This record gives sequence, C-alpha cells and structure tokens, in this order.
Amino acid sequence: MPERSPGIVVGGLPLPPALVARVRAGSWVAPRADDPVYRAVFHDDAESPLFYDEAKLLAENASWQRLSAAGEFGGPQHGDPGFDPARSVVIGDLGPDRPVVLDYRGSAETPRVLYLGPAGWAGIAASAEELIARLYPDDGSHPPRR
Repeated sequence: MPERSPGIVVGGLPLPPALVARVRAGSWVAPRADDPVYRAVFHDDAESPLFYDEAKLLAENASWQRLSAAGEFGGPQHGDPGFDPARSVVIGDLGPDRPVVLDYRGSAETPRVLYLGPAGWAGIAASAEELIARLYPDDGSHPPRR
C-alpha cells in the first residue's frame, strides 16, 4: 500500500488535501494578473497576485494568526462574514492588503474561502476544492495558468 504524504498543518489547522497536493506539486500558482479568472472568481481584478508555496504559507501565517481582526481590518462590515485570524490560514493574495484565506470557523475539515476586497470580506468558495476547480477549469488535473 502506498504511503500517504503527511499534510500541511498551519497554526494547528490542517490544509485541505487538494490544496496540499497542489502546493507540494508546485502547481498552486497564481494566474497572470490580467487573467479574467480573477473577475470571475473574486469579482475583482488582481494587482500582483501571489499564491503561497509551503515556505511562504508557514512564514506568512506565523504572524497572521496573531492579528486582531478588528484592530487590523476594522471588524466586519455590514453584510460581510468577517473573519477570525486565529481560525484562518492565509493562502495567497491578489495584491497588497487583499488576502485570500481559508476560514475554519464553520468546519475544521472543509474550510470555506474568503477574500478581502474593496467592499470587505466576501465568501468566494465553499471549499478549497471549489476554489481550485474555479481557478483552473481547463481540465481535470487543474494545471497552473501562465
């Protein structure tokens, strides 16, 4: 029986297996900034998108999970879901102060995906798997766009 590769745990929160597989394969890569997929998925344009590799995931989240949501982001705006840094993992960004996060408040096994855009926090996918399928729709293996 093949040995399972250990997952990635960030601040005590396990990354979803589909995201771990892409990170480890080097295929969790942001499409070009001018790719229309950002408008379709995030309802926003990307400025300087970056999806984090394993080292950057660990480094960025070392300080991220100690942030105060209200202190750093002003707390939830009317109608947005807000977030709790201690129960989230930042997995990339679309530019400065525009993070993409896994939100574990509802489920430790299937965190939803939030994005902080100009209008505040917005839910963009029910799971990492859904986000991956929407970002890389071209085929079943979801290769990175370049």
